[in-house]
Amino acid sequence: MRNTYQLNELLHSVGIREKLRSQFVGTCLLSLKYSKVDLINPTLNTDIIRSEMKRILSTLLQNDLHRASKVSLLDKIFWIAKIYEL
Repeated sequence: MRNTYQLNELLHSVGIREKLRSQFVGTCLLSLKYSKVDLINPTLNTDIIRSEMKRILSTLLQNDLHRASKVSLLDKIFWIAKIYEL
């Protein structure tokens, strides 16, 4: 629970709105639940984790009319995160 709070605070500190923050945190939790890859493994790089999250989200949203826009929002959050990694 503390990790989700810290993630939410980090996203808030870089200006991500509450609705997007909660969706992203939820996506992270769903990724941990449904992933076939051990996402907590320290040897995984960020790109592998991101692509696994996108794969899971796309699978879960298979019948959702707004699937493309939701995956696009995830890409935007990843892009913002990549800027802060630099």
